[in-house]
Amino acid sequence: MKKVLVFIADGTEEIEVFTPVDFFRRAGIQVDLVAVKDSKKVRLAHKVYAGADKTFDQVQGQDYDAFYIPGGLPGATNIRDNEKVIELIKEAKDQGKILAAICAGPIVLEAGGLLKDKNFTCYPGFENEISSGSFVDDLVVKDGNIFTGKGPAAAAKLSFALIEELLGKDKAEEIKAQTLFNLL
Repeated sequence: MKKVLVFIADGTEEIEVFTPVDFFRRAGIQVDLVAVKDSKKVRLAHKVYAGADKTFDQVQGQDYDAFYIPGGLPGATNIRDNEKVIELIKEAKDQGKILAAICAGPIVLEAGGLLKDKNFTCYPGFENEISSGSFVDDLVVKDGNIFTGKGPAAAAKLSFALIEELLGKDKAEEIKAQTLFNLL
């Protein structure tokens, strides 16, 4: 079974957390919501409280196939400013694992030096905070094992791109059909 770690922090964007978690679980992917602070209780960007499955100190990077970084503020900066997160995503990249970030989340990849010579997208304006890589004005951008999404409206499209990468096109199409996404 494939396994994805989804980082969450105070200020993380709700749509960018719950949309992929829902689609991943429908596809049979195991998901762990991981708080980057000591408490499993996290206050998201729009004052919705979420309970993490684990705190950061309870995870081992080798247990995951992919790592997903949502945006939202100050969620993305809270994730970026955790040195252990940066170490973990660097190790994941070195191991060829999938890394995904959406909205302001690519600033975390930038902090780890992971966007060098990569195409990426992000929420409008955040490309100015990223000095490496090449900004592409698309909803979702895949460059090697790095996936990026523009913002909340791209959460579903990014989720399906990741499902396709992890489980194949047929599974992604199956989940699109089950959720009526294919009718949009």
